[in-house]
Amino acid sequence: MMPAIESIIEVTAPVRAGSRRHRARRWVAGLLALGMLGAVAPVLAEDPGYRLVPDRVPDIPHGKASIIRGDAGPEGDRMYIEHLSMLQPVSVVLMARELSRPLNLNLSKYRYDESDRAGDTGRDGAVAFHFRTQGELKIHVSPARPEAGPAPYYLVAWVGDEYDPELAPPVVLAGQAGGHGLPWRWLLPGGAVLAVLAFTFLAGRRSMR
Repeated sequence: MMPAIESIIEVTAPVRAGSRRHRARRWVAGLLALGMLGAVAPVLAEDPGYRLVPDRVPDIPHGKASIIRGDAGPEGDRMYIEHLSMLQPVSVVLMARELSRPLNLNLSKYRYDESDRAGDTGRDGAVAFHFRTQGELKIHVSPARPEAGPAPYYLVAWVGDEYDPELAPPVVLAGQAGGHGLPWRWLLPGGAVLAVLAFTFLAGRRSMR
C-alpha cells in the first residue's frame, strides 16, 4: 500500500508557476497536508490525565486536599491540578500501600515526560514535596519495578489557603524600617497537614497487617 505522503508528492508535481492549475494543485496539497496532520494529532497529543479538584477535608484545618487511592500500572497514573497561585503553599505526598512495591513520583509544570522534581518511596514507603508554583501542576505516579505489575499507593495533594501579604507603606519614617520575612501563620498549616498525613499513613499500615 502506497504511503499517504505519496499523494502530496503527486499533487505537487511541477507545472507552470502562476497558472490556475498550479494554484489549484497547491490548494489541494495544503488540504491533504491538513488532513494528515488532523489524523496524526490525536496520536501525538499528550494524555491530559485525571483532573484533581482539591476540596475541604474535615481532618485538615487549613487549605484543601485531594486524596487518591490507586494502583499504578506500567504506564503510570497521570493527574493534574489547575489554577494554582504563587501565594499558596502546595504539598504532594505519595505513600506506597506495600513497602515491597516502591513507586516513583514526578512533578512537572508543563509535561508528564519532564521532571521538575522527582523522588521515590524507597525504604520509608513515602516521599513528599513542598513548594509553590503558578498555574498548572502535573503529577505522574509510576511503579519503580513495572515488570512486577501494578503498584498500590495513596496520594495526597494539599493546596494551602492563599496568603494575602501585608504590603509596607511607601513612606517609612526614620527608626521604623525593618525586615519582613515569611509569616509563621502561613507556614504552620503545613505542619498540621503532615501530622494528619502521618496519622493516616500509619493507620493504613496497621489495617493492612
